[in-house]
This record gives sequence, structure tokens and C-alpha cells, in this order.
Amino acid sequence: MLKDDDCYFPINGNTLTIEQYCKDNFNSFNFSCPHSDFHVWSCHHFEYDTVRDIVLNDPTLSKIDKVLEISHCFIMEISKNSWVGWHFDYPRKGPALNLLLTPSHRSFSLFTETLYDMSNIIECQYKPHQYVLYNTDHIHSIINLDEPRYLFSALFKRGKTNLVWPEAIQLLSNIDYE
Repeated sequence: MLKDDDCYFPINGNTLTIEQYCKDNFNSFNFSCPHSDFHVWSCHHFEYDTVRDIVLNDPTLSKIDKVLEISHCFIMEISKNSWVGWHFDYPRKGPALNLLLTPSHRSFSLFTETLYDMSNIIECQYKPHQYVLYNTDHIHSIINLDEPRYLFSALFKRGKTNLVWPEAIQLLSNIDYE
């Protein structure tokens, strides 16, 4: 049976630097849809040099980066009043570190074990100012019942083939975020 910690794991580090960065630079972000047949979500991908600047200037991300090198960052926009259907992220590479930038919105990130039995649905419990390690290997869906939903996401260099979920949790649990 699927459990919360199979799907997501809260990280209690400081998020204020990345939140301020996103707020200050929001108007310069270029959201584009990676697939022409999907219109409910789009992403702004950061260039590698910007990723390194973001990581090195954020106290939590810099600590995480020393243990699991962050290779890629983006902000995902989910359109207002929309649903991203059940899926697992492919070819996305392994666990993601997420931060919901619009936590006051009515939106839900849900996990299930199989598309054939919806009797065990887990909701990712995003909290304001809290990173979440997110297991992209499980089937998940996003429902947004409000204005556009924005999520900062960081991916790790080790990726899906070299970083398994239990190891990611263990490595990030051992960091002193104070």
C-alpha cells in the first residue's frame, strides 16, 4: 500500500532566498510549453549559469548541492482551473526538489499506485516556505482550482538511474539545515 513517504518527503530548510529571487525576476521568465498538445502547463527553464548562481546563493540549495549536485532548475506554471492528468515523469530524471510558490492557492498534487485502483490516493502536503522531495517515479496528477499555480523544481545530476528514492531521502535527511 502506498504511503506518504513513498511519494514525498518534506525538507525543513530556508526557502526565502529562492522565493525572493522568483518574485524579483518573475516578469523576465519565459514560460513555454514543451509539448504542443499540452496547454495546461508550461515551464521556464533556467540556463546552467543561472542554476549555479541560484544554488550557490540559496542557503538550503547550496547545502543540498554539496550532497546531491543540482543540475537543472525550472519553474512550472499550471493554468488556472485545470488538471494535469495521471502520469509519471519520463524522461525526467529521478527525485525532484520542489517548492510550491503559490501555497495559498487551491491546488492538489496527488499520487496513486496504479491507474486501475484509485482506492489509495496520497496528497502531497505542500506547506508555505518548505521544500519537498518529490518522487516522480510514482503516478501523480495536479489539480489546480485557482489562479495559475507556480512551482520551483530542481533536478539532481545523478538522475533516475543513479539515485533511488530511499537513498535520496537518507542523504537529504542527514543535512543540517540550520
